[in-house]
Amino acid sequence: MTRNTRRTSAAIIHGLLREMFGWIKRKITSTLRDGLNEWRDPQGEENPMACPEITIEGIDDAMYAKLMNEAVAGGAQFNGNIASIDGLTFDWNRDSVTQTLHITCLKKEFFITCKTVETKIRELVQKSKEAL
Repeated sequence: MTRNTRRTSAAIIHGLLREMFGWIKRKITSTLRDGLNEWRDPQGEENPMACPEITIEGIDDAMYAKLMNEAVAGGAQFNGNIASIDGLTFDWNRDSVTQTLHITCLKKEFFITCKTVETKIRELVQKSKEAL
């Protein structure tokens, strides 16, 4: 192989590698930019939806009053069946006949999981039960 042939081969390989790495860089940059934009825009979730309903049985009048006091003391605000606290919005409905509380998280921050919401609600209920 002559010196010029080696230079030409090296130049071709160098050009192909530059083109390939340029494509990889553009692809990674594009993917990261898309991910960052989705992270910045929580309303941009692909499947925005409320959390599943949480059903809690055994909520008599005394227990419900205690729960309401605990919720309000924690910063919750109620407007009819809608409760809101710290950027979370809930449908909060109690059936006094069956003594069942139905809670559905309608709106939450994108980084808060439905499991976290349910855990916190169940902790509030347990705390109220222990206080009675």
